[in-house]
Parts: sequence; C-alpha cells; structure tokens
Amino acid sequence: MRKGNKLICVVGLLLLPSIVHAANNQDKSSDLGIQMEAGDASVPSIVDPEKPSPEKPIVPLDPDDKPGGITNFPGPLSLDFVSRFYFGNQWISSKDKSYKAAAQRYIDHDGVSRESINFIQITDTRGNNNDSWSVSVQQVEAFHHGTQILTGAEIVLSNLMTHSNSQSLAPVVKSGESVINSAEQTLVTSGPNQGAGTWVIGLGHPENLINKKLDIGEYGDKTTKLSPDIKLIIPGESKKVAQEYTATIDWKLKNVPGNIAQ
Repeated sequence: MRKGNKLICVVGLLLLPSIVHAANNQDKSSDLGIQMEAGDASVPSIVDPEKPSPEKPIVPLDPDDKPGGITNFPGPLSLDFVSRFYFGNQWISSKDKSYKAAAQRYIDHDGVSRESINFIQITDTRGNNNDSWSVSVQQVEAFHHGTQILTGAEIVLSNLMTHSNSQSLAPVVKSGESVINSAEQTLVTSGPNQGAGTWVIGLGHPENLINKKLDIGEYGDKTTKLSPDIKLIIPGESKKVAQEYTATIDWKLKNVPGNIAQ
C-alpha cells in the first residue's frame, strides 16, 4: 500500500507543472489583410431613386411601359441610367405654355409599380480617392416633326439633388435653374473623396411631385404624378402642327481629366 501511495504522489508531481502553465494568460495578435482592386467591367444595376441600394435593383419603365433608359455601359466608371422625359399630349395654344414632365415609373425590388423623380445614375468603383468625374448635358437636336421645328422650345431643370447609400462625400450639383440648349453645360461635379459608389442624381425633389389630376394634358393611364422640376416651355408664337414633336439631348460622363463615356 505504501508503494501504491508513493506512485500516486509521483504522478501528482509530474502533472503539477503543466497545470500551473495552463493557468497563465497568453496573448497573440493575428494580422488580417485584403487587397481591394478597381471594379470590373460588369454593368451596374439600377437603384431605387428614393432608397438607393445596389442590393435591391429596380426595372425603370419608359412611357410606353417597356424597360428603358438603361445604358448598359460597363464599369468601373459608368453612366448607368438616364430618364427619358415625356411631356404628354397637349392642346395647341397661341399663348406661352409650360408643361411638366411625367414622373419616372419603375418596378421596385419587391415587384411593386412606383413613380418618383426623373434621374440619372453614376457608378464609380475605381477606388482612387483622387479620381474625379463630371456630368454635362447638351441639346443636340431641337424639338421637331420632320422638317417642322418647334421654334423657341426650351427644357428647364431645377432642384437637382444627390442620393446614395455610399459613405463617400456627395458630388456637387448645379444650383438654381438650368436651361438645356445647344451649349454643353456641366450639371454635376465630383472632386477628390467625392462620388465613390453608386449615385442617383435626382432631376428634382420627390416632395415636389404633383398629382396628374391637378394639371392639364394627357399622360396615359399609368402616369399619376408629374414633376414641376422638369419643364418644357413653348412660346405661343411658335408655329405648331398637330403631330408628335421629339428632341435629343446628350448626357456625358467625363473622367476628369481623361476619357469620356457617352
């Protein structure tokens, strides 16, 4: 029995150092890392103009109820979307008239039909804080039907805004009213540390939208809201025919300085 007790004691002595060692606290840092590269050449999705999130894309609709306005330009710097302005069917008048643009219709991420501000969308995933970009606009074709020009017709934009879920500083939009004509003019500028990620450039404010019933003209059954921040002004003295008039404006995204994506 004594031999057995002695053996038990020896075993206990052998285990004692490991027990004391395990009771000591130990600390070791582990370094982590990830290398971020500029965005690839994929085509960005179109975001909700009021709740912009690339994780919840929308389907923008033209006045003819078909998807439209999507440019399909690839990244990492891209002009993703441009609303198409529609001013409805209006009576010919000999007085000066101002007509509001229909709101932008779209199907949201949950499949719900909605209307909001007209807008353009820019995505910048180049990943350089010193990169800059700008957006300009120019009317390259007057309102016309065949050879018949709607003389003096002007498009006026006001109350531009920016909206994004990006933590980058916002790009700067032109304040006041902008008359779109044949002279190219810059509406949005993004300097260092600005405009990274996906940005909605709102051509007006959502709270300014009005009910179609409060205005004149016919815009189709599915349009219920109009934007007073986008106006088509037509002089009463302009010669008019009872036909559809169309015009073309160009939006240009510029890498400053550098290449231009149109």
